[in-house]
Amino acid sequence: MNNQDLKIGTAFISMIYFPLGFLVSLIEVINGYRWGNFLFAFILGLLAFSLIPYSDWDLTRHYETYLSYNNTSFSEVWEQSDNRYLVINTIIYLFNTFAIKKEFLPFFAVFISYLFY
Repeated sequence: MNNQDLKIGTAFISMIYFPLGFLVSLIEVINGYRWGNFLFAFILGLLAFSLIPYSDWDLTRHYETYLSYNNTSFSEVWEQSDNRYLVINTIIYLFNTFAIKKEFLPFFAVFISYLFY
């Protein structure tokens, strides 16, 4: 088994076990490996996916918006949305339309944010 296979195996195990994944991804980012940034963003996205928000967080409001968009047309979403929330409400509507679980909202937000940071 060569060193590259060992790193790939460690990366896949790291996706299952968060502390190991966080440590391995930080080491890979420090060493300058390009896929280390992807692994770091993915691990933090998984952490965001497993987050259960408190009732006064904005994420709870987004989850409620997601649940309220069942059988809603896009024109209704457009009319009901305030200008500040038009983009996020459109994304929530698309997630609901394509039957993507609401927990993927924070996953994609964190993943994209850390990937392009």
